[in-house]
Amino acid sequence: MNRNRLWRWPNILGVDAAVIAVCWQTYFEGSYFRLSTATTLALSVWLTYMADRLFDVRSRSEKDLLSLRHRFTKKYYQKMWSIWWSILFITIIYAFSFLDTLQIRNGSIMLLACLAYTLMNQLFSRYFFPKEICVAVLFTCGILVFTDRLISWPLASAMICLYFLNCLLISNKERQIDKLLKIQSLSSVPLLLEITMIATLVIGIYTGTIILVTFVFLLMLYVVKARINAEDFRVAADAILLLVPILYWLLI
Repeated sequence: MNRNRLWRWPNILGVDAAVIAVCWQTYFEGSYFRLSTATTLALSVWLTYMADRLFDVRSRSEKDLLSLRHRFTKKYYQKMWSIWWSILFITIIYAFSFLDTLQIRNGSIMLLACLAYTLMNQLFSRYFFPKEICVAVLFTCGILVFTDRLISWPLASAMICLYFLNCLLISNKERQIDKLLKIQSLSSVPLLLEITMIATLVIGIYTGTIILVTFVFLLMLYVVKARINAEDFRVAADAILLLVPILYWLLI
């Protein structure tokens, strides 16, 4: 493991999205925060992201895999599936042990939605599938399902816009990776990235500073994207989603 690339490993191992989800949930929960829901959310997000990744590399050769996360998953394919099934078993036992009936019901609905997304993405990504917006919606819903505080529709919409923007920025930077995987991305739709930026800015101004501040950092990253390689750009984009709620939670 190269020491100067340690920051890439959370993304390679698929744990970055899980930590981001928990950080945003923690921010919205505040004093209502519960370890049981945070743990279930983290495990569920990891399972969803890793399943998608495992299916991505299943029938593809290593020469078609440019990203470190896909190469790592391909190299340890069987071991990762074994870990995935173990984590799924642990998650189910944990959820039924510590969540109440309503949370289990809502979580089950989210599970079905994630399974449907994974199936459709694998079936239609070669032709066209709006992966980025689906991820943004599912990510937002996953956070809100395990959040006891009432979140307004404008704020939920702002979260979707923000996560969608994050996905579009990453997809825009990783077009060559998607091309080799024969995946059609929304990042190729003309002006969609710019429209999403404007929508996120407007709704961020309306809903609150955490969305707006996160947007500003993502915009700054977009401005310097040409100076950053695809791997580090993904890490930076996700790090922004991670650091902003942490700073708000600590300072406000």
